[in-house]
Amino acid sequence: MVIPKVYDGRNKTFFLAGFQRQHSKETNSTISDVPNPAMLAGDFSFGGLGDPIYDPASLTRLPNGNYSRETFPGNRVPLSRFDPAVRKFLDLKPWSAEHDPFGQAYVNRTGPHDNLNADSRYRSFRTGIDFKIDQSLSDYHKLFGRYSNLRNRADGGDWQPQIANKLFDYNFTPVPNDFRQVVISDSLTLNPTTINEVRIGFNRRKHSRSPETLNQDMAGQLGIPNAGPETMPSFLNSGGGNLYGRLPEGPQKDVTENFSLQENFTMVRGRHTFKTGYELLRTRANSLLNAQP
Repeated sequence: MVIPKVYDGRNKTFFLAGFQRQHSKETNSTISDVPNPAMLAGDFSFGGLGDPIYDPASLTRLPNGNYSRETFPGNRVPLSRFDPAVRKFLDLKPWSAEHDPFGQAYVNRTGPHDNLNADSRYRSFRTGIDFKIDQSLSDYHKLFGRYSNLRNRADGGDWQPQIANKLFDYNFTPVPNDFRQVVISDSLTLNPTTINEVRIGFNRRKHSRSPETLNQDMAGQLGIPNAGPETMPSFLNSGGGNLYGRLPEGPQKDVTENFSLQENFTMVRGRHTFKTGYELLRTRANSLLNAQP
C-alpha cells in the first residue's frame, strides 16, 4: 500500500476489502381458508349445512330442571348482537377476500374451505463487508487485523396471504440481525525455530423483533376495557393460526458477545514440533424475552 507523499508501504502493508450483497425474494403458492362475506355479516347457515348456533340470551330453565336455548333463525347472528370490539376489529379488514380461480373451494358444516388461492411473500436482504490489513514491522514481526460486518434484514417468515391487514400477520414483522467480528493478531519469530502469536478476537450477534402494535393502545382503539396499551390484546379464542397466535406480543431482543484471548507458542526441534498455549474465553448473553402482559 502506498499513499503518495505520506506513506510508502511497499512490501510492508497489505490490505483487502470485500463487499457482498444478497437479495432473496420468494413467493409460494398457497391455498387458505378465509371468511366469506356472508360470515362477516353474521350468516353461518352455509347453505343449510352449518351447525346450529344457539342464542345465549334465550337461555331458559325447563320444569324438569334442564336448560334450553333457542337457535338463531336461519343460523344468522344479527349484526346488532356483535360485540363492539369485534365490530371495530372487523373494520380493520383483517382477512383477504375470497379468490378461487381454479374452483377448488368447498363448503361443509364449518364453513367455506380452500377459498383463497394466492401467493405468499418473503424478502431477505443481506449486506456484508470485510476489511483486512497486514503489516510487516520487520522480517520477524507481523501484525494483522480484520473487521467483518454482516447485516441481515428479513421478514419474520412468509407473509400469509389470508391476512389482509398485516398488523395481524406474525410473519410481517421484520427480524433484523447484525453480526460483527474483530480479530487482531501479533506474530513474532523469536528465532528460526521458535514462533509466538498473540490473538484477540471479538464477536457480537444482535437479534431483535419489535411488533408494529407495540405501545399503540390497540385495546383502547378497539374499546376493550381493563387492558394495558403495551400490546394487542388477545380477544379471539378459536383457530386461525398466527392471525390469533401472535396476540398479545411484546418486544424481544437477544445479544450474544464472545471475547477471546489466545497465546500460541510453536517450537521446532529437529523432526519434532512442539505447540503450547492457552485460550481465555468470555461469553455474554443478554435476552429480553417476548413478554406478554
